Amino acid sequence: SNAALQIQTRLHWPLYSEREEALNKRIFSVPCGRMLGGSSGANYSAYQRGRPEDWQLWAEKVRDDSFSYASVLEIFKMAETNSKGESKYHGVCGPVSVVDTCQLYPSFVERWKSVSVQLGLPFTEDINGHLREGFEFEQSTLKNGKRVTTHNAYLLEAMSRSNLTVLCHTFVLRILMHHRQAAAVEAMRSGIPFLLKARREIILSAGALRSPQLLMLSGIGDEAQLQHHGIPTVLHCPAVGRNLMDNVWVNLEFAIDLTSQQKEEFKSRPAVMFRSAPSLSAPDLFCTFYATERGLSAKLFLLSHHCRGSISLHNKDPLEPPVIQMNLNFREQELNSFLSGIKFVRTVVAATVTDHTITEVTPALESDVELLEWIRDTCQSVSHYAGTCAMGLPSTADSVADSHFRVHGITNLRVVDASVIPVMIHGGTFATVLMLGEKAAACIAADALE
Repeated sequence: SNAALQIQTRLHWPLYSEREEALNKRIFSVPCGRMLGGSSGANYSAYQRGRPEDWQLWAEKVRDDSFSYASVLEIFKMAETNSKGESKYHGVCGPVSVVDTCQLYPSFVERWKSVSVQLGLPFTEDINGHLREGFEFEQSTLKNGKRVTTHNAYLLEAMSRSNLTVLCHTFVLRILMHHRQAAAVEAMRSGIPFLLKARREIILSAGALRSPQLLMLSGIGDEAQLQHHGIPTVLHCPAVGRNLMDNVWVNLEFAIDLTSQQKEEFKSRPAVMFRSAPSLSAPDLFCTFYATERGLSAKLFLLSHHCRGSISLHNKDPLEPPVIQMNLNFREQELNSFLSGIKFVRTVVAATVTDHTITEVTPALESDVELLEWIRDTCQSVSHYAGTCAMGLPSTADSVADSHFRVHGITNLRVVDASVIPVMIHGGTFATVLMLGEKAAACIAADALE
């Protein structure tokens, strides 16, 4: 509808992917938040930190133990005020309110526990605690029933500071360099370009889709691509724009004549994290369940896959959107993981809703061949974009920034957003980006004192 389109363009940059050849040449909508707080103002408000193993891989990749799980856990705790109370895994004094809505529905919690026993998986009391597998309830970034964003959790309180100016309706065009030193930001407001000169540093936080685009427009990227678009090369850095990561999901729909009470209970955000095969070392699938007008929706997420996309330039015009190639060419094993997940989700729904007739609406298919084609036709991006300015060692060709967020080979320039994430996080990216902001702030303050 026109109203939906207005919401899309007012609150999101209207970005789209290139055609995905392996997914029947589909084009994906690629939403990107267009407001103070960015995409945190339009996400699902889910709070997931990923697995401890994710952070171990990250620490190894950047050779910095400050990214180990034990280290980042302290930052996660510092940033949150968690309704679970203070513990080994949670803090109660941070700016980000994290709540368990399941506390309002104790009878449903007991039913979810009984389903876990029936289906032979563990039940975890804390999705962000020591056990990240089995039946659980999602945590949400909410406060007094309203969404928590980086705007109202961090920026709003700082708006009165004399050393902070926030420019809305302003489009950044490029970063200007002087002998490989970030010197100024060229921006445009009401069609008029202007410069913002940097006394110390420039912090780029435009997200995993826009940050690599801005670096390339500023002359930092693959030299051949820059030359093709007539952009003078400041630094040849082929990793800029590569390694685009995202989770994907499919949606199962069930027609069930739920009572109003049952629909209310599903606001507890029940979920299950599980393995598609017993031989796997860790869960690779995650499913959340929601009540709908027709009955029940189950969103099944594939958390682990090999696909890596890219961000590149259409041309040197900063107002042009980037070229977004998702490259979702799943391996047979990954598609089979989805198949196993679909079959398990059906079992979960049947075990949970035992007092009503269940009619599967989507996909309503049985053969593996039909289900695989349905996956290719309907799977969607989760919008967990990451990795396009990945952290790593300066000696490696697959990294853009170091573990202090500084761009390799450029002084006075850091990237602080999901683009620096070097490994796939098994969960949402919002909690990770909050942690990165806290960690980067500490790095910037420490370096300024040296």
